[in-house]
Amino acid sequence: MPDIYTTGTVSVAAGTTTVTGSGVLWSDVRAGDEIQIGDLPGRAIASLTDATHLELATPIGVDVVGEVYTLLRNAPSRFTSGYLAEQVRALVARAGVLEAARPNYEVQSLGSNAPPGSPVTNDMYVVGTSPTGAWAGRANNLAQWTGSAWLFTAADHGMSVVSVATGVISVWNGTSWLAYVAPTSFIQTLMDDTTAAEARTTLGATAFRAMGTLTAAAGSFARFTGTGGADAVMQAIAGTVSQSGGTPTGALFESGSNGNGNYVKFADGTMICWATFTTRQVNVASSAVIGGFRSAEITPTFPVAFASAPAVVTFATGGTGSGGASTGAATTVNNAAATSATGFAFYLAASQSTTVAAAGYVAIGRWF
Repeated sequence: MPDIYTTGTVSVAAGTTTVTGSGVLWSDVRAGDEIQIGDLPGRAIASLTDATHLELATPIGVDVVGEVYTLLRNAPSRFTSGYLAEQVRALVARAGVLEAARPNYEVQSLGSNAPPGSPVTNDMYVVGTSPTGAWAGRANNLAQWTGSAWLFTAADHGMSVVSVATGVISVWNGTSWLAYVAPTSFIQTLMDDTTAAEARTTLGATAFRAMGTLTAAAGSFARFTGTGGADAVMQAIAGTVSQSGGTPTGALFESGSNGNGNYVKFADGTMICWATFTTRQVNVASSAVIGGFRSAEITPTFPVAFASAPAVVTFATGGTGSGGASTGAATTVNNAAATSATGFAFYLAASQSTTVAAAGYVAIGRWF
């Protein structure tokens, strides 16, 4: 019985041989095939022009518009040995596609290097990377016991197996068997979402919508709060910093100054304080400092208290003797034991008692 094709409809003008198809996809049509249009007698096909047009061997006598048809692939040339060989090759190719789409192989174990002592007929195993005994030289192969011998199949890229014992699926990636990792609950939920609204909910889009309705003032930013119905609020970049339980709730940074110096607070808890001082006389003899002379103790109070004692760097500027004569730069000596969250102590040091120098410091720590 010849192969037939009936999809779509055809139209032909009276006295012509050109058949135009609608909703058709003519590909495997050759000279000698036959087409029967409606109730008209069948006519031989002379040639295929393209996927929607073909030529008849003889013209048709009436106008035909949108008529059903039957195309019979019965040309004599279809039954030559060459054509039959071509069809066999096509069937083999289709079989390959079906084989590639096969389900997971069930295996008793994955990665064992030694064959089981008493295998059950048709049971299958994934051989390990250093096989021994009857499995030697078959690393990563599938091994199936036929009842009398082992049948081996080389792993192919994309091939998958499922362990009977654990239910874990493993896939061959070309070099090794990798266990399939199921999506996280978040990803799985997103994959299961069937509407845009569900996806937005999964992604936390309520927060994005809230941010979109905020009025963004110059020098401000949006902070997600995740509390109640307000998912985002506008905050000033520069303003008052604050925190709750270690989570920033205010501006990105805060700066200021007072009689004790200057400070900058950052939202992450970092704080920097600094100050400079007027000249001090270095005239106290002391063998405990470099040069032998120091100033009276300088005891700055930080402009804002730290949460705990910060790291402090001090510095000296200038260094002149009485009457303006140069005597060399002064240095500073910190009294580390006196450093606290609210202040510290240090000295100026020099090699001459007439040295006069200014001083300052930078302290870095945390405000929470």
